[in-house]
Amino acid sequence: MKTRSNQRGGDFDSIYKEGIKLFKPREGKNTIRILPPAWNGADHYGLDIFVNYGIGIDEQAYLSLKAMKNIDDPLDEARKEAEKEGNKKLADSLKPSKRVGFYLIDRMAEDEGVQFWAAPWTVDKAFCGIAIDEESGAATMVDHPDEGYDISFHKEGTGMTTKYPAEKMRIKRTATPLSEDETQANEWLSFVQENPIPDILNFYDYAHIAAAFEGHTPRDSNEVKPKGGRTNPLPEETPKPKIRTRVQVEDNEEVDDDTGEVTTKKPNGKPTVKKVEAADDDDNEAAEAKMSVQSIRDRLAGRRQRPTVDDED
Repeated sequence: MKTRSNQRGGDFDSIYKEGIKLFKPREGKNTIRILPPAWNGADHYGLDIFVNYGIGIDEQAYLSLKAMKNIDDPLDEARKEAEKEGNKKLADSLKPSKRVGFYLIDRMAEDEGVQFWAAPWTVDKAFCGIAIDEESGAATMVDHPDEGYDISFHKEGTGMTTKYPAEKMRIKRTATPLSEDETQANEWLSFVQENPIPDILNFYDYAHIAAAFEGHTPRDSNEVKPKGGRTNPLPEETPKPKIRTRVQVEDNEEVDDDTGEVTTKKPNGKPTVKKVEAADDDDNEAAEAKMSVQSIRDRLAGRRQRPTVDDED
């Protein structure tokens, strides 16, 4: 029932697999608890992901094959061709955006369970900044399941005006367990263990992405298409039906600033550049071996640091 409650309808391609609930920050104050990673070799609670947004008339999103797997990528090829031809608008629209994906518990809606947030990389940078002791340089283990810390932040504005002010981000003064209910905590950790972030990402193959891009290309003097005739299927990836789409290069494109999956409209065609709190600022492929809930705790055991940022009332 939980899986079906998170299912997505329609013919849209998704960069996430079914059953993953996406976190959407509310207007105003948010308080979250970041969950630890559950894949071998992880050195951070989040995974850097690179996404191409606004592909086709339905403005679909695809994980960047070039940035994340270093294999042939039709969108990367099209971007390079656009740059050679001087079509900066198209080249900019085909540049993948960097985000950091991590699991969390929404402290203001714990009944929602584990949620995934592909946060702007600048938000993750700000979180890490307030988790570092300015005097000792030691990092606070905010994602520790037994001795971690909640983080509060504010969301201001909507759409392209969304901001996450760094000066309003806080780490709680004292460490707390993930949940006072050990059974509940283990249930959340089990979900993370069973769904490591590298496993929940959907990578479409070269042919599928190229077909989506080439379905209806812009008919102007600056038309650029990816090179055809090649296919680079990913391991164990089942080819999906081709979708007749094209890249939008009009002056009304924008990416959803919260989930990283839905897009909104721009008032102009220029890329919006914002500070740390910006929502739409712009690799790792981690091993996919799963860990037990106890091994998550073992990995983090003993790594305690005192936060230096007071909790917000």
